[in-house]
Amino acid sequence: MNIERLSKNTVKLSISFEELHEKGFAKKQMVEEDAFFWHELLEELIEEIEKQYHFAYDGPVAIEIHTLTEEEVTLIFTLDFLDNDDLSYDAIEDFYSGWKREFTPFSIYKFTDFEEIIQLARRLVKMRMVIPSSIFWKDPFYYVAVEYWQDGMKKSLEPIILEYADRSRLTIHFLEEYGKIIFRTKGIESVYKLFQG
Repeated sequence: MNIERLSKNTVKLSISFEELHEKGFAKKQMVEEDAFFWHELLEELIEEIEKQYHFAYDGPVAIEIHTLTEEEVTLIFTLDFLDNDDLSYDAIEDFYSGWKREFTPFSIYKFTDFEEIIQLARRLVKMRMVIPSSIFWKDPFYYVAVEYWQDGMKKSLEPIILEYADRSRLTIHFLEEYGKIIFRTKGIESVYKLFQG
């Protein structure tokens, strides 16, 4: 894999199909334009860019397939905030967190095991925290969509959630269309009632 920064806000990433296969991705899925495949692949590649340049990014990304050959695929990522030298990474994350609350009320979190959702539910109930949430399954992960409907909710709750899960760039619309809905409403609350322990 090769990552090259082309400009302040543009990054080029090249990865061979052999490397993709090692990561569990199949070339056939790419050629057949498997939607879930592309979501998972792009999410992982963005994480690689974050590691390369030592930042966490949760804002909009424009992605262009630059080249697609028999050996590798090259993608161009354009990340909006990288064009502004005056903002610190913390300020950038705060800005995009606010943008997502206003225009995209749901934050999506990825869990590798349902037991982690149970543990999170028990902890939040003990803390007397109730949050609007939905729970989905999309092989091989569970996803919890949380609606932060009050100012300050994300800042106080997300650090707790991230002890059990990772952020996901999947949208709730994608999960509703391609995933299996486990709890459409009151997800965390419903899990607690079923698994109080």
